[in-house]
Amino acid sequence: MLTGLFFAVSGYLLGSILFASIISKLFHKDIISKSPDKNYGTANAFRYGGVLCGALTLLCDMGKGFLPVFIYMHTENPSEVMLPIVLVAPVIGHILPIFSKFKGGKAIAVTFGSLAGMWPNWTTVLTLCFFFILFMTLIKITPHCYCTIITYCCTTLVSFFIEPVKAVSIGMLMITIACSIKMLSVPEEREKFDVRWLWKH
Repeated sequence: MLTGLFFAVSGYLLGSILFASIISKLFHKDIISKSPDKNYGTANAFRYGGVLCGALTLLCDMGKGFLPVFIYMHTENPSEVMLPIVLVAPVIGHILPIFSKFKGGKAIAVTFGSLAGMWPNWTTVLTLCFFFILFMTLIKITPHCYCTIITYCCTTLVSFFIEPVKAVSIGMLMITIACSIKMLSVPEEREKFDVRWLWKH
């Protein structure tokens, strides 16, 4: 239990490091004033900082989710009770970073990192990939924030049926709630909700 608490706190603190802010400053790029959502995240790092800035931010954001979960899972007898908290901690850290006055990003890349930390059990992270691809290609959902929320909700639902480690499904549910609240609270002008099939575009 204490080990799980240690990795949860460590994950939160690591998640609180906004690499988009650090890396964009190293590249002398302003990724905030130009962005409509004022979000220090991977998408804005790519969009307004360039490919290298975005790629480094993506790796770091995924890494800060991956490391605490992966290391925790390879400790002696990791507690399944604490696993959901360890999974969600880096995500909460990114959304409400203690080092940035609790003003963070949407934690999509961090979510992928946290779930990937369950290696070699990638059931839920691959499910998340599947629904993102599905809802951005065959079934086009706009705007992006609603596409993401629906993707997370579908992943959570399916995870409870196919995920062999049920604590991961609980963690995914907690991540979905946290990320959905964050995305809906971002003050940005959104397009009208729309769902289109690929062949009707």
